[in-house]
Amino acid sequence: MSIYRFLAVAVMAAAVTMPAAGDPTDGKPTTREKKAGKSALKGEYGAMAKVCDLTAEQQEKVQAALTTADADAKAQEAEFKKKLEAAQKALKDLQAQKPDRGKIVMAKVEEVLTPEQKAKYVGYRLYVATAGKYAKLNLTKEQKSALETFCVGLGADPEGKKKADEKALSLLTDEQKTRLADMSKPREKHAGKATTRPAGAEAPK
Repeated sequence: MSIYRFLAVAVMAAAVTMPAAGDPTDGKPTTREKKAGKSALKGEYGAMAKVCDLTAEQQEKVQAALTTADADAKAQEAEFKKKLEAAQKALKDLQAQKPDRGKIVMAKVEEVLTPEQKAKYVGYRLYVATAGKYAKLNLTKEQKSALETFCVGLGADPEGKKKADEKALSLLTDEQKTRLADMSKPREKHAGKATTRPAGAEAPK
């Protein structure tokens, strides 16, 4: 390469790298580049700063707004939690006051009955509960009939539950008593048998 050609290439390279006359950037970073370098916003707000070309002042204001908004959100969440807990408690108290339709209807029906009839019905309900207790023993019709007659006769006896239970036991056959005894025993837990291996034997794969 001749000296003239070398000088020509060098001049052309210098012309490309040097800023043009009157260029306001003068080789310094642009305003946008400065803003991009200084931005402390992250995630969605970092993208906002870049896409919307926010100034440094705007970015500072956004950052301040985020800090304030976060504190406000936490305060509002705490207040909402208190209101929610109060509402849940009020709902629970209200549910406890829910009218029992069955009791209301029964009370109206019992107004028609005489005191003796009311007592008999109390005894009948005692029979239903007691018979249900021994339902798994498959009581016979005769046993059920005898138990019902006995319970209805008890009426509203304060010790009716105990007496009805004793009566039911007295009506059971030996076979039913044996079944009842077996049913009353606590169930044994069958532990899995441990597999023993000769010394040195490998575990099955």
